[in-house]
Amino acid sequence: MGPVLALAQETGLSCITLCGRPVAGLSLPGLVIDVPDASGAPASLVHELLFAAGHLVCRLVDYYLFENVTAIQAVDPQ
Repeated sequence: MGPVLALAQETGLSCITLCGRPVAGLSLPGLVIDVPDASGAPASLVHELLFAAGHLVCRLVDYYLFENVTAIQAVDPQ
């Protein structure tokens, strides 16, 4: 995962890292969402919820930019 994050940072991409148990001394670039728990279940649940929220945002953007063309055409810029 280290080389991928380094390449993303070099190219100017923003990184969001989901961690259950971070490695001591490892510096992660960008936003780190850490769920420090002894078991993996709470971290897994939080990650699943974040992925679902991300997919929901993507669907809304897709719908309003590409599928809801009638609403875009109904707006009169003048």
